Amino acid sequence: MHYLGFLIASVFSLKVSAQVPPIGKLVRNYFNSRSVQSFRSTWETHKKSIEDALQMAIALLRFNKKDVYLRKNKEQLGVSYVFKDRQVQVVFKDFELISMPRCGIPVVQFSPASNVLTIQTKLSMTMIYGNYSLLRNRNDILFQTKITDPIKTSAFQLVHVNETGKLAIWIKDCKLSGFIITMLNRDSFKLGYDYFKFSYCKYVLEMRNVNSKKTVFEKYNLDSEDDAGLSLFELMLRPLLTEELIPEIQAAVFKYVDAATIFGPMYTKYRDKQKRLFQATAKSINELIRNLNTITFKKNEGVIDMEDYTLLWDEDKKHVIQQENVVQLTEMVLFGLNSMYSVHSGGPIKTYKVMIADEIQFSSLQVRGLLYITSGRSRSYNDSEQPFFFTTENIDLVVDIQLKDYHWNTPSIAVKGLRRMAFALSTIKPVFAEDLVGGYLLNEVPKLVHAYLTTILPEALDLNKI
Repeated sequence: MHYLGFLIASVFSLKVSAQVPPIGKLVRNYFNSRSVQSFRSTWETHKKSIEDALQMAIALLRFNKKDVYLRKNKEQLGVSYVFKDRQVQVVFKDFELISMPRCGIPVVQFSPASNVLTIQTKLSMTMIYGNYSLLRNRNDILFQTKITDPIKTSAFQLVHVNETGKLAIWIKDCKLSGFIITMLNRDSFKLGYDYFKFSYCKYVLEMRNVNSKKTVFEKYNLDSEDDAGLSLFELMLRPLLTEELIPEIQAAVFKYVDAATIFGPMYTKYRDKQKRLFQATAKSINELIRNLNTITFKKNEGVIDMEDYTLLWDEDKKHVIQQENVVQLTEMVLFGLNSMYSVHSGGPIKTYKVMIADEIQFSSLQVRGLLYITSGRSRSYNDSEQPFFFTTENIDLVVDIQLKDYHWNTPSIAVKGLRRMAFALSTIKPVFAEDLVGGYLLNEVPKLVHAYLTTILPEALDLNKI
């Protein structure tokens, strides 16, 4: 058995209509209360100095003596990432985050009366290095040396680009922005749920061509065109946030913020009132999750079918088609959709909107299916071929729920995921089949979960009156 691990990360959003929820009224009343206004007023006298201290702490994160990095060790993408680039399927494998990013001087806004710490910063240039393989047909190869129309053509269609090789991807000008929920805890603040995203990233590809000369492609686009799709850069870099950046910010908050001293005799009152609000929103999220699980079990017992996936391409050796290949994934089933539970890391915040945000996970989300491989025959798969059975281990997929817009009577829900996942596959040849299975599941599982939640969230919200 081969055990492969990879990251799942997806970001997507949807909007649903529902009545203004009772919990929404409770949250608004809290943020408009006199005690919270007093909380905010007292904090304002200390706000600037604390934000400046946190700003410098983030900019000067040091994990070794030579430089200011987010992480000291290499971050690896354990299995393949399949990227469809125009007419070419590109399989990235054995990728490592080689050049670690540095944080620029961030913009930090700490508003504990609104339960939120927001951060914006620019990341330094970063490099990812690994192997690639191309699945392309001879008819899709462009016999030219440069890309004349980057919108219609791919760099991987050019004839001088090897079908397999080493690849370096430089990522620059990325902006990191997001927020962290904060809560009074002991004599300071505890950090909880966090939501960050990358934007404005630019990619430069560097590889060796068939003549072993360096080829560089500027302004390449590696971002998914699908809102529920995945970015290779996010897969590589997002773990650094939870493993490195967030703990360092928490340490800085403990170091520079003495909430008990700032708020004096009112500290206990503020803390207890905030705690009651977080408990109420946690109960509401639990009820929503219970509704989602109940609806799912009644609809399909937590099991849904996945569409078959077929990939066909020919192998071109010295401009002569040697063989045609067919890989098909079939009879795939996603099950465990009724196993959601809350991790209780979130709560209510107020930025430009009132929001309740929290994370949920699946305790037993899995995929099973069959893999057929046909090589050197016609472009169809043979039912008599011996299939390979594959199954995932538990998919540790995180779904972040954000309930917004209570004032406009249209709560919106954003869902994203980031966790490791492993799957088992019988020993097979060629090895690229393992890469294709991993890359396909990496892209399709979060999209399928997104599509499913889209259909049942309105009903779950209505049952809950959230």
